[in-house]
Amino acid sequence: MNNWISRTGQSWKLWAASIMAILTCVLLSLLTRTEYLYTPIFAVSFGAITFLLFIALRCPFCKKSVCWFFMKNKNIGNWFHCLISADHCPICKKEI
Repeated sequence: MNNWISRTGQSWKLWAASIMAILTCVLLSLLTRTEYLYTPIFAVSFGAITFLLFIALRCPFCKKSVCWFFMKNKNIGNWFHCLISADHCPICKKEI
């Protein structure tokens, strides 16, 4: 994939967030008998995924959160597609 995220060397953040989301679902499905563990596992996983996507995925030029920009300005069904298919920073318009 040759999109803006790959060219800035940040595609590992998307992979890490995806793997954490999958592992969270697997852990929650395995721990169905211990309900008191749901909240801490979900909270820690959601916090880590949020950090990776919203805070760590930034433009190297303007230092703004690209993911947050797409979530604010695109509809709920289209923001992720716009994020992974962007060919430049949507905020400062710079390409790499």
